[in-house]
Amino acid sequence: MPCASGACSPRACVRELSERQRAQAELERQRQTLHRSERLSVLGTLAAGISHELRNPLSVVVSQAKLLEDELSAERPQARLNAILRAAERCAAIVSAFLDQSRYGPRKTEHFALTQVVESALDLSTHVLREHDVSLIIEHAHPDVTVKGDPHQLSQVVLNLVLNAATAMQDSAAPRQLVISTRLNDTQDTVEISVADSGPGIAPELRERIFERFFTTKAVDGGTGLGLAICRDIVAAHGGRISAHASAQGGALFLVQLPAGRHAQRVAASAESDASSVPSYRVLVVDDESEIASLLCEILELAGHEVDIAASGESALRCVAEVDYHFVLSDMRMPGMDGAMFYEMLCEQHPELVTRLAFITGDTLSPNVAGFLKRSGIPHLAKPFHPRQVTELVAQLAEKTRHAPVGRSR
Repeated sequence: MPCASGACSPRACVRELSERQRAQAELERQRQTLHRSERLSVLGTLAAGISHELRNPLSVVVSQAKLLEDELSAERPQARLNAILRAAERCAAIVSAFLDQSRYGPRKTEHFALTQVVESALDLSTHVLREHDVSLIIEHAHPDVTVKGDPHQLSQVVLNLVLNAATAMQDSAAPRQLVISTRLNDTQDTVEISVADSGPGIAPELRERIFERFFTTKAVDGGTGLGLAICRDIVAAHGGRISAHASAQGGALFLVQLPAGRHAQRVAASAESDASSVPSYRVLVVDDESEIASLLCEILELAGHEVDIAASGESALRCVAEVDYHFVLSDMRMPGMDGAMFYEMLCEQHPELVTRLAFITGDTLSPNVAGFLKRSGIPHLAKPFHPRQVTELVAQLAEKTRHAPVGRSR
């Protein structure tokens, strides 16, 4: 209460000072949040460019290694080649996972074993567990259980949980233990992945908040507070949920629940059969990167197709004016006429080819490209790719248009 002289009472002054301090603290928190958002935005833009440049050489490494693997039968070269192929695929998965930090809907949909998600995550994190002296226990109650979605994104979720657990246990007394379990629930409609550690655990009042963006229990500069928020968004995009609990060891337990996949083996076998029985088609490959164009040509020719190459959108238009192509596989980012402009010209000059066009691109993150692909509905394959994915793309176009085998030049 103000005194007679108009001066502020000590209690009122303290309250006013406390409110001012809280306001300043909140302002500082918002400023830091904005700064983080701006920094992440800049990093995301840089990452998109870097990832695009990496995807072309990675496509060559992965596909050439796979083609060479098919040609070799000697045991020692085969083992070395398998190691190279696994390393290249891991690099490709890292690039894909890095880009997936900016989009949380499933990037692609396929049936795969739940154990594959765990193994892929451990490929990237086992050395961290060794460094932190953490013993690992893996329990697969139903090894054959499958899910449908994007294996790279879900592997990123498990990887994040494993790395968080290793960090949480670094100050805990030995023995440090991490238990990863997978199982099918009693009604057989939900699969579960649990990651449990022997660390300090998570206070009950924080078990919901830790999934909020920019909320972190780590020390300053110890984390962005985005990891678990991204995990939540990825899992939700796959029709599941993620929750935090107390583990049997007294630490934290994260439970990921996802819809169970159905008829995965039949679907996979059918897709493989369809890809291997594709008849011969006349295909035009459009890419300004000569190594990528030559690689696609080799993959398609090995599958029995006839292939021509165009190094630009302008050159491709001249080709389609002279030859009846069944399908056209084009890059998106090219100097001069890019993929979107090439698509528009096909709509005007050769509308019959629009439904037989597909894009193979390393740039699916930029708003312009992502928006165009969504609006046009044109099938597309992201680099880096496997030879099998290229032949399956042609099979997909063939099924879509039900085209007859090879046509003739005009």
